Amino acid sequence: MPRGKGKEWDHLTIIELKDRTHQHKVECQYCKHVFVAGASRIREHFLHIYPTCGVAKCTADEEVLQPVLDEMRAIDAQNKAAAAAAAAAAAAAQRQLFLGIQIPRNLGK
Repeated sequence: MPRGKGKEWDHLTIIELKDRTHQHKVECQYCKHVFVAGASRIREHFLHIYPTCGVAKCTADEEVLQPVLDEMRAIDAQNKAAAAAAAAAAAAAQRQLFLGIQIPRNLGK
């Protein structure tokens, strides 16, 4: 079952959905910028963390945008924490696997 859309989508208007690629053409409710987006590109539009990724920064007034920015930062921090936890779990599993198949030192004596 697919996951539902995140809170990022509450700040956009979906203009067009391309069936084959599942990409959404959206319009920002604050600056009226139109772009093709997924959840990470939406957060990038508001936060502009990686300026070279090709998503234009929202040009809306800072006072209007402040609650949105706080929400996007919280979502971004939550995603990073989940990714770090998953990476730590994968590293622990890899260590267990490695330690479980070590060759005995006294083999061949």
